[in-house]
Amino acid sequence: MIYGNEQQKQINKVLEYIEENLNESLPLEKLAKVSTYSAYHFQRIFKGSVMM
Repeated sequence: MIYGNEQQKQINKVLEYIEENLNESLPLEKLAKVSTYSAYHFQRIFKGSVMM
């Protein structure tokens, strides 16, 4: 799935956040907040961007 540059920037921001907070709880709602998207929209974008 191809995403726009802005969406990819937000996903990269979340991936950095995950790497920096591996010892913490990382619920979907928190990651969505980091991305600035709703939980529903974030999970769809994230899943599409990291699927291989």
